[in-house]
Amino acid sequence: MEVIRNGEVPKLPALSLYNGTVYHWNRACYGVGGGKPHLRIENRYIPSGPTTLDEMANFAFWVGLMKGRPAEMDDLTTQMDFREAKSNFIKAARTGKNSVLHWMGKPISVRDLVMRELLPIAHAGLGKMEIDREDRERLLRIIESRAQHQTGSQWIVKSYAGLCKKMKQDDALLTLTRNLYENENSGKPIHEWEPLEESPQINPAARRVGHIMSTQLFTVNQGDHAELATSIMKWKDIHHVPVEDNSRNLCGLLTWTHMKKFQAQDSETPTIVADIMAKKLITVQPETEIKKAIRLMKKHEIGCLPVVHEEHLVGIITIEDVIPFDHE
Repeated sequence: MEVIRNGEVPKLPALSLYNGTVYHWNRACYGVGGGKPHLRIENRYIPSGPTTLDEMANFAFWVGLMKGRPAEMDDLTTQMDFREAKSNFIKAARTGKNSVLHWMGKPISVRDLVMRELLPIAHAGLGKMEIDREDRERLLRIIESRAQHQTGSQWIVKSYAGLCKKMKQDDALLTLTRNLYENENSGKPIHEWEPLEESPQINPAARRVGHIMSTQLFTVNQGDHAELATSIMKWKDIHHVPVEDNSRNLCGLLTWTHMKKFQAQDSETPTIVADIMAKKLITVQPETEIKKAIRLMKKHEIGCLPVVHEEHLVGIITIEDVIPFDHE
């Protein structure tokens, strides 16, 4: 209050911390930007689109259920045990539309629950609100089609699994994100989207290291036993392993050559990773152009380049990653 009396805007750090760690279904999000306070109420029980049409259908479905529910459901604790509601929540989160839930004492599939129980309630609720019949049928038909065909989660999981069979994980994620954007702009609701089955291709927008680097990294600590680290490299058939210190900063690199030299030694003295790793490293940043990275690898005759941001390892690129871009 003293800050307000001085004509200034309070930052309310305790409120921001609380609402940043405790997620209510209706969450007050407060912040100060450009000297102006901003407040929004985040409605968290409406699932995301992914299209505007899908989002409107979600909202119509929710409002219809709230307005059309029978009077006996006003106090749901008299109709359903909390443990059943909790179980339904967890199963739906894990297995989505393939779940079998408890509804009024009986097991029922998600598809049948939506089609037989919930959609009639939602239709009645929107009718009570005098929503035009054509509009409510148009929006709730999307929920019906989604229950019969596919949800957004099913499209993502199936598409991602198919892409990963043909390309690297990072390329699959880029392709998936690009198609999400393109499909969203098409205006087609999610149940009409075809799963992705693209062939591997060079991303035409890939010009920098950050576009092609691998981010799923296996690292070791400089204090780890060398025998364990090199054995893992052999077991997993990994040719380059970044080494980090206790502050998670990049400090070295283990390569296939280091592993072979170490395993050829016949020493009974315990050796740690720091004793055998390469300490003089050539690194690049995510913003580094791919052509420059290729020149560095050729000049120094190395097979990989760690990618760092403010001394922290964020990725790695290898010869295999840059071959499609090497036209020299």
